[in-house]
Amino acid sequence: MEDLPNRHRNHEIETLSDRYLKSKIPYSWVVNHFQVDYGTDYNCEIVLDRGVTGMNFTIQLKGKEKEVSNDAVKLNIKKSTLNRWNNRLEPTMIVAYIIDEDEAYWSWFSANEFDLTKPNESFTLTILKNNKLSALDWNTITDEIQKIFSRKHLLYSMPKLNSSNKDAWKLYFEKNYKAAKLLFYEMIKYDLKNEAVIYEALAICEYVDYNYTKAILNINKALEIEKNDSILQNKASILTEIGMLNNDLKKVDEALSIYEVIMKKEKNSSGLYYNFASALTKKAEYEKSIEYFLKAIHLNPNNPMYWNNLGNSYMNIGEHIKEMMCYDNALTLDPDQAETLFSKGSSLFRYFGKIDEGLTLMLQASEKTKRYEIDNPYLFFWISEAYFHKNDMDNAMKWNEKGLIYFCDDLYLKKQNSRLNNENHN
Repeated sequence: MEDLPNRHRNHEIETLSDRYLKSKIPYSWVVNHFQVDYGTDYNCEIVLDRGVTGMNFTIQLKGKEKEVSNDAVKLNIKKSTLNRWNNRLEPTMIVAYIIDEDEAYWSWFSANEFDLTKPNESFTLTILKNNKLSALDWNTITDEIQKIFSRKHLLYSMPKLNSSNKDAWKLYFEKNYKAAKLLFYEMIKYDLKNEAVIYEALAICEYVDYNYTKAILNINKALEIEKNDSILQNKASILTEIGMLNNDLKKVDEALSIYEVIMKKEKNSSGLYYNFASALTKKAEYEKSIEYFLKAIHLNPNNPMYWNNLGNSYMNIGEHIKEMMCYDNALTLDPDQAETLFSKGSSLFRYFGKIDEGLTLMLQASEKTKRYEIDNPYLFFWISEAYFHKNDMDNAMKWNEKGLIYFCDDLYLKKQNSRLNNENHN
């Protein structure tokens, strides 16, 4: 017989798994295969009434010859893959097809299931066998995706898309908030039956653009149409920022009251605890904030901002070893997070005397951040101070003067400028 190349059994398993999966997904849904697989095989977009909704999820497909357990499928997943799923905006469904059983089993990836700050190179993911893909009601998937998308986009519910609003919502879901809000404002000019979700989205667009006055106006309009805890949480977040910007602690107190009312309803979540703790820090209630940051991390240990802000609270009460541990966990989850790079760098310089190491991290933060010119005069101050301690007066003056361009009335930068000028003239 002619000598021909053999097809590896793994390729056959991949083909059988692919065929089985696609035979179960609703035929009208859009399924695209990723040509390069970094832990995600397909993107699946939901279609309702022949309309492509923009709501989507990704699928990671695994094939196995057999599974010895009668109750569950065990999969070994690399930490790098879990990190990728954790950072994706859309949810990830894991599907395991077992050849011997001619059945696939499924589950959603939950970031809370694994502690990605641990040094493990891989984790075991368990899919219960009562989650049969052949028995799946795909309408429940649509409902779940709607809930997930609304939470991820800070909305109390997903809007109903139509020809007149789909462009605005597409921009919003893509986080192009500046362009989205222009279309939303046009929509509410002519629509007499405005939905609360539109004003809520407008509030979010203004919030991320630091237009807090317009944000609070829009969130209040949303609440006039519909009282909802999700909208109230967004209002509390806006009030916190307004309170800090205008040094108005009454606004922060109002935000804290909203959070407390929601928590009394036992509607607790990692996000709610985190927002409550963050508001507490605005009033320098650091000990109490630590309690709630830890509650948030207990529910979701894989959000780098939770660890960063917990570290900041530890810094403010002088617990610098715990502070560093928090920053390290945050950077394990997101090595490019500017806030943590600056926080760790400034503390290494200020409390541990590690000038060069601290300065390196602060400079990295200055390259990655997009908002220091809005609300962080400390970045300029501490980078300037680090250069001063290295006797590099040129760079010390450069960073101080750069800071004063953005924060001409900042007392600390002004005093630093006088001190640096005196040093230069001595």
